[in-house]
Amino acid sequence: MQRKLPLLLALLVSAGALADVTVYGQANAGLILHKANGTTKTKIDNLYTPSRLGFRGTEDLGDGLKASFQLEQQVNIDTGDGMNFGQREAWVALSGGFGKLGLGRGKTPYTNTADYFEIFDGSSLGLAIYGVDGVTNAGALGATASAGGARFHNSVRYDSNNLNGFTAAVQLGVGENETDTVKETRALSMNARYNFGQFGVFGAYSSISDAGGVAGADKTALLLGGAAKFDALTVQLGWQRGELDANQSERDSVISTLAYAAGPTTYKAGIILAGEQDLAGSSVANSDYRLMALGIKHALSKRTNLVAEYARKDADGSANDQTALTLAVMHAF
Repeated sequence: MQRKLPLLLALLVSAGALADVTVYGQANAGLILHKANGTTKTKIDNLYTPSRLGFRGTEDLGDGLKASFQLEQQVNIDTGDGMNFGQREAWVALSGGFGKLGLGRGKTPYTNTADYFEIFDGSSLGLAIYGVDGVTNAGALGATASAGGARFHNSVRYDSNNLNGFTAAVQLGVGENETDTVKETRALSMNARYNFGQFGVFGAYSSISDAGGVAGADKTALLLGGAAKFDALTVQLGWQRGELDANQSERDSVISTLAYAAGPTTYKAGIILAGEQDLAGSSVANSDYRLMALGIKHALSKRTNLVAEYARKDADGSANDQTALTLAVMHAF
């Protein structure tokens, strides 16, 4: 990686003569006190909003048509290592009056919608509604094999232009390793949003068949929500239903966030209420849980912020409650 990156940087810099290329990123790190299973760990760690380094560029092709690319990788600022280059976002696209059509890998429209509620930056106890039961994880098609895979690779994505406050997007991902024993994973993700005045309504849908190449490991998720802005106060409310066919599982969850901006300081609160899991038509006792978070984000400048956050996860009937306190610095460039 250390040998390849300088060459890649040189190629991108030389390409600047032909296209508008921007280098961007974030350097984020914090002190985190994380308690789980009765044990408290003190960590200097990468944040839930991770550090990253990216390159994006555009070229004007004339007649309203543009070509663009994006390459972005995560960098773990606490250790200096990171993901493969382009592991977060890797796209090449054409855009114009028809919207934007891209090929590559990246966040799905469902994840983009769930991100409206992702107003916290600190510990791993983030408000990722798609992480409940891993309803958007596609296994080999997603970012990881764990719950909440937020990205598809081997995908094509279309984003509409803004049509009087209405926007929509759809992304298709396909597996490429089908054999006699491994199924070809196929994934669909779409969203839509309509903003009118100080209000907005939105929805997203995700469908994954044969997740991870396993026959019958199908997943669907539906997320509906709305937002309202009253001067400095922003309020959001959402509802998600996730279904996992492999174990006949279903769960409804509710999420809400509040953010109040007072000058350079933003005060934040959020909660996920995950209902009891329905398994094969029967409710699983003590399977519901609550994830709550409070936070303050203070801007020292347009690019540098101080963050203090507290998060708590309470699971009914479980000793595995978790808490996390984060004090962090975030710098964007």
